[in-house]
Amino acid sequence: PVDLGNVHEGDTAEQALSITNQAAADGFSEALNASAGGNTGDATGAGSVSGLAPGATDTTRVVVGIDTSTAGAKSGTTTVNFESDGTGSSELGTTALSSQDVAVSGTVYRLADPSAATPNPVDFGILHVGDPTSQSLTVSNLAAADGFSESLNVATGSTGDTTGSGAISQLAPGATDSSTLSASIDTSSPGFKSGTVDLSFASDGTGSSGLGVTSLGSESVDVSAQVNAFADPILKKLDGAGTLSHTGTNAYTLNFGDILLGSSDRMAELGVMNDTVAPADDLAGTWILTTLDFSNSGFDPFGGLAPGDTLGGLLVGLSSGILGDFSGMIQLDPRSELDDGQSFTQDLDSITLLLEGSVVEQIVNPPTGPSVPEPSTFVLCLLAFAGLLPMLRRRRNRR
Repeated sequence: PVDLGNVHEGDTAEQALSITNQAAADGFSEALNASAGGNTGDATGAGSVSGLAPGATDTTRVVVGIDTSTAGAKSGTTTVNFESDGTGSSELGTTALSSQDVAVSGTVYRLADPSAATPNPVDFGILHVGDPTSQSLTVSNLAAADGFSESLNVATGSTGDTTGSGAISQLAPGATDSSTLSASIDTSSPGFKSGTVDLSFASDGTGSSGLGVTSLGSESVDVSAQVNAFADPILKKLDGAGTLSHTGTNAYTLNFGDILLGSSDRMAELGVMNDTVAPADDLAGTWILTTLDFSNSGFDPFGGLAPGDTLGGLLVGLSSGILGDFSGMIQLDPRSELDDGQSFTQDLDSITLLLEGSVVEQIVNPPTGPSVPEPSTFVLCLLAFAGLLPMLRRRRNRR
């Protein structure tokens, strides 16, 4: 018999037969003809030998095999027909000899059959800097679980901003793995991130065919995300009097300095800026006012302040009509907001603005440089918002 052992589905599985003309090579023996005849079962046979001399052997021209188009245990027979040929010797023509049935067997195994990975693509949507990310990938071995299929191996690689993790070893036919493989994306900095997780597949014959590991190609899983920076609020002085100083991480001071009693009242326009660049969240916030003798206007709750934009119209004023040292405080409670259907809100650290100023009878050390002009149209408008303009008009009338 011919046992072809284990082979893969679709492989060529055959064996050449060794055929010998055992007649004595003494000049009085005819040549031998042999040919593959009928086949039974899963056996295949082909080829022929013509004029094989007495005492000679042929090991290549008559071949038997099995059908490997499907998996399973295969067997059958191939009939080899023999003739004695007197050409070149007795010249008595050809004489049929007894045929021989050759039993052929073998076992055909399927390669593992990897499914497409899911999900693909992986879109993490909008994330924030520092967010953890991990998306499990699901892969199945679609090969039939009938004892004639190999197991599946999967290895991971990655490109771009993406990282692939995990490796599957010997996933059984018909089985699914939804936890070993994963995709993640870099969120260490803001930006539009993308890359691929590359899955390399192999069929593993360990424990089944014993035919080793066979590469099955690869698949790329596209991964993307928008990584947002959080909103970043800062205070700015936009116009008017006073000096705005950044005195700490989340602390500012607006100092109007010394104001001469009965002189022009002081007014400053402040703004809050979302000091970041897209992709980033919008800025929202509410104010807590403890301004004492300082007038104020425009400190209403706000939202939707886009990256790089500034909200102005925040007015703070100090009247020159009463002697004394004055102080107050304004607190901003900011939020980082995202309105993309996720309704994300993140509270940020509060920002404090200290207000300082003094009204004196005489400027002891007047500042150098140009003198302070009469209130400009801008300042008069700001005073009107703060409710200070009528008082300024009465003072001018008295003068």
